[in-house]
Amino acid sequence: YGSLIRRYVKDSESITMIGAGHLAGEILPWLSHKKELRIITRTIAKAFPFKLKIPHLQIHSYDCADSISEVLIIAAPISDELIQKLISSSGVKETCLEIFCRIDCISSKIQLK
Repeated sequence: YGSLIRRYVKDSESITMIGAGHLAGEILPWLSHKKELRIITRTIAKAFPFKLKIPHLQIHSYDCADSISEVLIIAAPISDELIQKLISSSGVKETCLEIFCRIDCISSKIQLK
């Protein structure tokens, strides 16, 4: 998944990933060169090992996520409602974000309400 996602986001310098599990661990090394890289996770402690390898990585909990980048990678089994909540609470101005998910590993767009 990492090399595929890296190709899709090559022109973006700001990436947000939801999830801090195995899939996130496989993807993050491919994105570690990005200037702005953040994880939003249910369990912050689970993401700390990633921070040791990527010092500029920002870690946020679902409750405290206040910003989402131009690219959102979903690497966790979360509901559509939570995705919408995170996007809405972040104050994203654009009406479309590029989102990658594990289900089909294809870039898709989500229209904000």
